[in-house]
Amino acid sequence: MKYMHSYQIHTNGVALYLTDNSTMWLYFNEYSGKAYFRYKIGGRSIKHPGIYIGADQNGVQYFAHNHVQYGRPVLVTMDEFTAGSEIYPYKEYATTPMATVIERALNGILKSEQYTLATFNCQVYVNESINNERKSEAVDNSVFGLLLIGCLALFSATDSGE
Repeated sequence: MKYMHSYQIHTNGVALYLTDNSTMWLYFNEYSGKAYFRYKIGGRSIKHPGIYIGADQNGVQYFAHNHVQYGRPVLVTMDEFTAGSEIYPYKEYATTPMATVIERALNGILKSEQYTLATFNCQVYVNESINNERKSEAVDNSVFGLLLIGCLALFSATDSGE
């Protein structure tokens, strides 16, 4: 597998410098720098987002995403990212400029931070890239749900003790 060791953003695309001493060009289009998601395999409740980067000279489209399978953020083809599923816009309200989003996403790949479900999952990676917010809706919702269940159980136990 080829890995990126550096990159250079240009007006019309990004040059990715790979560990095998080759250069891969991805050209920007109207989707570049935008976040998209597919639902996690086997369910329609948890979103798996990624950042659309661009397309190579052959029209192959690339996404940056963080996945447990790789253990860190990676650049993959659209086919690898979608895994045969439909994709949808993830964050329509993001106002960060495209070049900044792509720079953050590629820096995340270079940083190679280890994937963790609670603190650095796919949603954290994308939210950090598009809005500079380190958060995960899935984790936030799970924590809120657990707190709510705990409070209800405590209230129920307290209430039944009277």
